[in-house]
Amino acid sequence: MRRMTLLTLASVAAATLAFGPGVAAAQGYPGGGGMGGMGGMGRRGMDGGRPGGHRQMSEDDTQKRFEDMAALKPAFKDIKLQDAQKDTLQKIEKAYRPQLGDYGRALWTLLQNGADPDSATSLRNGARQLRDQELAEARGLLTTDQQPKFDDNVAKIHADEAKRDEQMRSRMGGNNGP
Repeated sequence: MRRMTLLTLASVAAATLAFGPGVAAAQGYPGGGGMGGMGGMGRRGMDGGRPGGHRQMSEDDTQKRFEDMAALKPAFKDIKLQDAQKDTLQKIEKAYRPQLGDYGRALWTLLQNGADPDSATSLRNGARQLRDQELAEARGLLTTDQQPKFDDNVAKIHADEAKRDEQMRSRMGGNNGP
């Protein structure tokens, strides 16, 4: 039973973190990554490709899912960027990717040691704060004409995350899940 709880916790944490940025990164934002950038594994990587099946995520899988939070493409949807802006955004994303990966490694270690849901939630929230710091840095590169659309996109990212969090909590049986 404990193993199933850990597998569920790992799957929930990874899914919560991966779905938003992964989908956008799969669309080809410079810097790559995302679920589409996982060597073709996509969502199959979480369940081994078997209906109802589970495979235990490795430390590398968990790290990669957190690194994928650095993908900036969702925040720049429908914003025309200059080449210089794109180059700088790639550098920002590249700088944040390993920092977010550190959160993934930390989560993997916690899960291996029987982490409680609050610890996993705390790590996820820390990673999101770091990602929001990255978004704020990226916003600083935009013109005043570009910023309103960026702000709308970021608000949508946050709303989607809140919706996924609520769905995960309801699947886990209440508000006690990560």
